[in-house]
Amino acid sequence: MGAYPAIVVCPASMKLGWEREVARWLPHRSAAVVQGRGAVPAPADITILNYEVVAAHREKLGPSRAPRDRRR
Repeated sequence: MGAYPAIVVCPASMKLGWEREVARWLPHRSAAVVQGRGAVPAPADITILNYEVVAAHREKLGPSRAPRDRRR
């Protein structure tokens, strides 16, 4: 199982910093910064969005996974 696509959830003030760091350290990976609740996240290896809009984009970002039973 690969590490991508990945989602970065951070304070709104940090989104552009994350985008800059992805370009610097992972130049071979694409990044999309989600701006606002109504925006549609572009397909990318790394999607960056802030805490306040996570709930609005939950369905668009991919399938949710049920937590694994750790007692196994």
